[in-house]
Amino acid sequence: MPPILDMELVDPEVCAVPEERLRTILPQRYELQMVDSVCYLDHDAKIIVAYKDLKVDDWWTRGHFPGRPIAPGILMCEGAAQTATILWKEVLDLPDVTVGFGGMNKIRFRGLVTPPSRMYFVATASRLGSRMAQFPTQAYVEGKLVFEGTIIGVAI
Repeated sequence: MPPILDMELVDPEVCAVPEERLRTILPQRYELQMVDSVCYLDHDAKIIVAYKDLKVDDWWTRGHFPGRPIAPGILMCEGAAQTATILWKEVLDLPDVTVGFGGMNKIRFRGLVTPPSRMYFVATASRLGSRMAQFPTQAYVEGKLVFEGTIIGVAI
């Protein structure tokens, strides 16, 4: 899949969705909160960039893998799904809809992610309805593609 967005266009210091709004959109908290901030949101092009800062003392580092922590792929999928959820709810203005995983297609892990690092999740909408949506997604660390695939969301 070609890059969804030229990451040179993204300013990580921009806050495109205020923290209070972000927390009303996403119900995930504590260990499963995989989006720290949204730094790019284009409603017209339906493209979003969010990031998660991975720390050396994150809950998963002790066991995946002892002595050599590698970010679990399923957490990359969750981060991509949360990023897609924000895009879906912002573009269609769905304040009362809870979004769940409907599936994933063509998921590929392209590199190891180790803490400390900042992982950028990029998503765009290829199908966007009020009950179901599909989002091609990618994740980058230090400018390198580490994850890509399509996330399917459903209203639950």
